[in-house]
Amino acid sequence: MAVPYRLVPSTETFFGLPSAEAARPASVAIFGAVHGTAYPHEQAVACDIGAPDAVRRAITAASVHIDHWDFDFDGPLLNDGALSVVDLGDVATRAGDNAGNRRAIEAATRDIRSAGAIPILIGGDDSAAIPFMRGLEDAGELHILQIDAHIDWRDRIGDEPLGYSSTMRRASELPFVRSMTQVGMRAVGSARREEVEAARAWGSRLVTVKQRVQSAWGKSPPPFHATARCSSISTSMGSIRRYAPVSTPCRREVFGWRR
Repeated sequence: MAVPYRLVPSTETFFGLPSAEAARPASVAIFGAVHGTAYPHEQAVACDIGAPDAVRRAITAASVHIDHWDFDFDGPLLNDGALSVVDLGDVATRAGDNAGNRRAIEAATRDIRSAGAIPILIGGDDSAAIPFMRGLEDAGELHILQIDAHIDWRDRIGDEPLGYSSTMRRASELPFVRSMTQVGMRAVGSARREEVEAARAWGSRLVTVKQRVQSAWGKSPPPFHATARCSSISTSMGSIRRYAPVSTPCRREVFGWRR
């Protein structure tokens, strides 16, 4: 049975790309979700209000000349127009409607996949990634690269197992998730010894900021390069099916794709 949901057009599209009402075959379809699963003590997180649009504005402002040569991709970002990308706007969500938000995000993801397109989700907090990953079931196998300061392996916070501190724990339970590489951990988060041990026992590869810096620059790197090199690890994964959530404090972006 199809789950009803509504897409709300964004005021400014990602990169200034075309907006669309539905995904197109062989395209990339971007959509946002302001709300996911909030914890009882924070039913409305102020910094998540309008987060997808804030990400769109920031990325667009920082990414001029997308038709110019991009040395990270060894070519123009959108491959001289060969890559079709549309912005669907935001799936309608509501603060406090945790179950409804999850259903809408998962349904939108599944519809994009059924159209033969690659979905990219812009959050919201990390909890939005849980229904998003569930919607990627048709990929057959999923390899996760997470770039985050925290590992998100708590089984639950209080009575809530689907909040932003449990994202990778829930991912590990999906039968089609084959591997997990987590990059960028630093300082203190919600993880305790038991979560770190659970992640390692499952087989997740944990790569801290300190390890990446030492690997890339030796023992005395320039401090301003500490996080700039983290993206290089993605090249080792090759052309496999993969999902990459990227998180920042307060505002969180979640990107996913399948190749």
